[in-house]
Amino acid sequence: MIGVLIAAGALFGARFHRWVDLGDRVAIRRGMWKPKTTLLPHASVQSADLKTDFILRPLGLATLVFGVPGGSALASHEIPAIPRAIAEELRARILAAKARA
Repeated sequence: MIGVLIAAGALFGARFHRWVDLGDRVAIRRGMWKPKTTLLPHASVQSADLKTDFILRPLGLATLVFGVPGGSALASHEIPAIPRAIAEELRARILAAKARA
């Protein structure tokens, strides 16, 4: 029962995260009442980590976490609960852009 509640909470929270790849940057919008939009240029991303857990893994989902200069571990930039194949492809493109810069 607790696992179902945790899964429902994770999927509900992911519902209020939107993102789009704009070619040379990623736009992340999060929040329900006061949405906040963050633009991350691909060239300024220092790291892009894929996280998965016991809830996301069976569903084929992952969370993409970005490390940026001046960023904080408490307020990380992330795209939660996206299909793993899309997350891996986006991560590869962002890291390739970093290598070119």
